[in-house]
Amino acid sequence: MVDNERFKSISNRGVSENGGAGQLTLTREDGTSLRLRLDKEDFITVIDEVTQLAIEAAGIRTGNQTTPIPDNPAFRTIEVNELAIARSDDGNHLFLVLRVFDFDLSYKVGLEDLKAIADGFAQAAAILEAEQASIADGPNPMSPVLLKPA
Repeated sequence: MVDNERFKSISNRGVSENGGAGQLTLTREDGTSLRLRLDKEDFITVIDEVTQLAIEAAGIRTGNQTTPIPDNPAFRTIEVNELAIARSDDGNHLFLVLRVFDFDLSYKVGLEDLKAIADGFAQAAAILEAEQASIADGPNPMSPVLLKPA
Protein backbone atom coordinates (compact mmCIF):
# COMPACT_ATOMS: atom_id res chain seq x y z
CA MET A 1 0.00 0.00 0.00
CA VAL A 2 1.23 3.48 -0.83
CA ASP A 3 0.72 6.04 1.95
CA ASN A 4 0.11 8.96 -0.41
CA GLU A 5 -3.10 7.50 -1.87
CA ARG A 6 -5.32 9.51 0.44
CA PHE A 7 -9.08 9.34 0.77
CA LYS A 8 -10.86 12.59 -0.09
CA SER A 9 -14.62 12.23 0.14
CA ILE A 10 -17.79 10.18 0.24
CA SER A 11 -20.57 11.15 -2.15
CA ASN A 12 -23.69 9.79 -3.83
CA ARG A 13 -25.02 8.28 -0.61
CA GLY A 14 -28.37 6.63 -1.09
CA VAL A 15 -30.65 3.96 0.34
CA SER A 16 -33.10 1.81 -1.60
CA GLU A 17 -36.83 2.42 -1.02
CA ASN A 18 -37.22 -0.74 1.08
CA GLY A 19 -33.99 -0.15 3.04
CA GLY A 20 -32.51 -3.42 1.80
CA ALA A 21 -29.46 -1.82 0.19
CA GLY A 22 -27.39 1.32 0.12
CA GLN A 23 -24.75 2.87 -2.04
CA LEU A 24 -21.98 5.44 -1.86
CA THR A 25 -18.95 6.56 -3.82
CA LEU A 26 -15.48 6.81 -2.27
CA THR A 27 -13.13 9.27 -3.98
CA ARG A 28 -9.37 9.63 -3.52
CA GLU A 29 -7.38 12.86 -3.80
CA ASP A 30 -6.09 11.76 -7.23
CA GLY A 31 -9.71 11.75 -8.48
CA THR A 32 -10.17 8.00 -8.80
CA SER A 33 -13.32 6.65 -7.22
CA LEU A 34 -15.10 3.47 -6.26
CA ARG A 35 -18.88 3.11 -6.21
CA LEU A 36 -20.12 0.64 -3.59
CA ARG A 37 -23.56 -0.94 -3.50
CA LEU A 38 -24.18 -2.93 -0.35
CA ASP A 39 -27.06 -5.20 0.67
CA LYS A 40 -28.07 -5.24 4.34
CA GLU A 41 -25.82 -8.22 5.13
CA ASP A 42 -22.88 -6.62 3.27
CA PHE A 43 -22.87 -3.61 5.59
CA ILE A 44 -21.80 -5.74 8.56
CA THR A 45 -19.05 -7.44 6.54
CA VAL A 46 -17.64 -4.14 5.29
CA ILE A 47 -17.89 -2.45 8.70
CA ASP A 48 -16.19 -5.44 10.37
CA GLU A 49 -13.35 -5.41 7.83
CA VAL A 50 -12.83 -1.64 8.04
CA THR A 51 -12.94 -1.84 11.85
CA GLN A 52 -10.35 -4.64 11.84
CA LEU A 53 -8.09 -2.57 9.55
CA ALA A 54 -8.45 0.41 11.91
CA ILE A 55 -7.56 -1.82 14.88
CA GLU A 56 -4.49 -3.21 13.11
CA ALA A 57 -3.33 0.30 12.13
CA ALA A 58 -3.90 1.56 15.71
CA GLY A 59 -1.88 -1.39 17.03
CA ILE A 60 1.05 -0.42 14.81
CA ARG A 61 0.82 3.27 15.77
CA THR A 62 0.67 2.55 19.52
CA GLY A 63 2.80 -0.59 19.82
CA ASN A 64 -0.38 -2.49 20.76
CA GLN A 65 -0.90 -0.29 23.83
CA THR A 66 -4.27 1.26 24.62
CA THR A 67 -3.93 5.02 24.94
CA PRO A 68 -6.12 7.32 27.05
CA ILE A 69 -9.12 8.94 25.37
CA PRO A 70 -8.27 12.62 24.81
CA ASP A 71 -10.17 15.36 26.63
CA ASN A 72 -11.91 16.55 23.45
CA PRO A 73 -12.28 13.48 21.24
CA ALA A 74 -13.75 13.75 17.75
CA PHE A 75 -16.46 11.11 18.18
CA ARG A 76 -19.10 10.62 15.53
CA THR A 77 -22.70 11.44 16.36
CA ILE A 78 -24.41 8.19 15.40
CA GLU A 79 -27.22 7.68 17.90
CA VAL A 80 -27.77 4.16 19.22
CA ASN A 81 -31.31 3.03 20.05
CA GLU A 82 -30.26 0.17 22.28
CA LEU A 83 -27.17 -1.22 23.99
CA ALA A 84 -27.26 -4.90 24.90
CA ILE A 85 -25.13 -7.77 26.08
CA ALA A 86 -25.41 -11.13 24.28
CA ARG A 87 -23.81 -14.51 24.87
CA SER A 88 -20.88 -15.53 22.70
CA ASP A 89 -19.95 -18.97 21.45
CA ASP A 90 -17.49 -19.53 24.32
CA GLY A 91 -17.55 -19.07 28.09
CA ASN A 92 -14.87 -16.36 28.17
CA HIS A 93 -16.58 -13.60 26.21
CA LEU A 94 -19.85 -11.79 25.71
CA PHE A 95 -20.94 -9.51 22.89
CA LEU A 96 -21.50 -5.81 23.41
CA VAL A 97 -24.26 -5.04 20.89
CA LEU A 98 -25.08 -1.57 19.58
CA ARG A 99 -28.52 -1.60 17.98
CA VAL A 100 -30.01 0.98 15.63
CA PHE A 101 -33.49 -0.13 14.52
CA ASP A 102 -32.79 -3.65 13.08
CA PHE A 103 -29.09 -3.05 12.46
CA ASP A 104 -26.64 -4.47 15.01
CA LEU A 105 -22.94 -3.88 15.47
CA SER A 106 -21.48 -6.43 17.87
CA TYR A 107 -18.10 -6.52 19.53
CA LYS A 108 -16.71 -9.51 21.41
CA VAL A 109 -15.61 -8.53 24.92
CA GLY A 110 -13.71 -10.60 27.49
CA LEU A 111 -15.55 -11.11 30.78
CA GLU A 112 -12.93 -9.20 32.79
CA ASP A 113 -12.96 -6.34 30.28
CA LEU A 114 -16.76 -6.26 30.44
CA LYS A 115 -16.59 -5.87 34.22
CA ALA A 116 -14.27 -2.87 33.78
CA ILE A 117 -16.60 -1.41 31.14
CA ALA A 118 -19.56 -1.87 33.50
CA ASP A 119 -17.63 -0.09 36.27
CA GLY A 120 -16.89 2.76 33.86
CA PHE A 121 -20.59 3.03 32.94
CA ALA A 122 -21.52 3.08 36.65
CA GLN A 123 -18.98 5.86 37.34
CA ALA A 124 -20.21 7.89 34.35
CA ALA A 125 -23.83 7.45 35.47
CA ALA A 126 -22.97 8.63 39.00
CA ILE A 127 -21.17 11.72 37.63
CA LEU A 128 -24.08 12.54 35.30
CA GLU A 129 -26.58 12.08 38.13
CA ALA A 130 -24.57 14.42 40.38
CA GLU A 131 -24.32 17.00 37.58
CA GLN A 132 -28.07 16.85 36.96
CA ALA A 133 -28.77 17.22 40.67
CA SER A 134 -26.50 20.28 40.87
CA ILE A 135 -28.25 21.81 37.82
CA ALA A 136 -31.59 21.29 39.56
CA ASP A 137 -30.17 23.00 42.69
CA GLY A 138 -29.04 26.07 40.74
CA PRO A 139 -25.79 27.32 39.21
CA ASN A 140 -22.56 25.70 40.29
CA PRO A 141 -20.44 28.39 42.00
CA MET A 142 -17.28 26.56 40.86
CA SER A 143 -18.33 26.53 37.21
CA PRO A 144 -15.59 28.15 35.05
CA VAL A 145 -18.16 30.36 33.32
CA LEU A 146 -19.16 31.84 36.68
CA LEU A 147 -15.64 32.46 38.03
CA LYS A 148 -14.66 36.12 38.08
CA PRO A 149 -11.09 37.44 38.04
CA ALA A 150 -9.75 38.38 41.44
